[in-house]
Amino acid sequence: MPDTRPVKRAEWMDANETFGVKRRFWSRRKLVVFAVSVATVILLAGLLVWFSAPKNELLTEMTTQQSRLKFLGPLRQPVSAAWQRFRGAWIKPLRLITYSSYQLSAIAPLPADLGAPVLTNESGVAAWILGAAMTESALKKLNLVRFDRKATVPDGTWGPAFIQGHRAQCRPRSSPNQQTSLEVFVFGEALQGQFQARSPQALPSTNHPSLKPFGARVTVPNGSALLMLGPIPEFDPANRFAGLFIPE
Repeated sequence: MPDTRPVKRAEWMDANETFGVKRRFWSRRKLVVFAVSVATVILLAGLLVWFSAPKNELLTEMTTQQSRLKFLGPLRQPVSAAWQRFRGAWIKPLRLITYSSYQLSAIAPLPADLGAPVLTNESGVAAWILGAAMTESALKKLNLVRFDRKATVPDGTWGPAFIQGHRAQCRPRSSPNQQTSLEVFVFGEALQGQFQARSPQALPSTNHPSLKPFGARVTVPNGSALLMLGPIPEFDPANRFAGLFIPE
């Protein structure tokens, strides 16, 4: 009988070499998949950090609570209300956040060491983020605080901003790292009521900043506060919007 051992050995060597090539191919493929996976995770983490990073900004429009439902048109609010009731009853109740509104005197001097505002514009709107010590100092400043009140609202919903003479709302929203995102919005058109008793010749221009809506969105550490000033009214500087807002 012919000796087939060399043939079998050659076949075994070919098979072994083929297996080695395949093994190296799959090893490289696993390495590539692993590298791509790691890069994807890093990219997603970076995007998450970027999108969730605190962004302080002035507002000219009041942000809606359910912007994802805009396509529903007039049905947006009823659908949203029903969803919030269902969520609170069956899924997870919204966390309640308490905040305090302090009406400040628009003509009393601000603390001397307040520093430059973190947000400001040419209309006269200005906002500061006050640390815990500065907040306590401001509350103790003589003749600065005129009125205060607390409110409790579900996380991320609008509640009243108690600043007399101004129709305004406040929205606290919990954020990571012991911080709170705080929005304050003032409906400028409500300020026109203070001029209704005046003669038409005494009315301010409709383009005056005090008649336009304005607001601010900031992220404050726990224990800190938002101090916000609005534009100076044309005829009554004492009626300038001046408030201190402290989430708890």
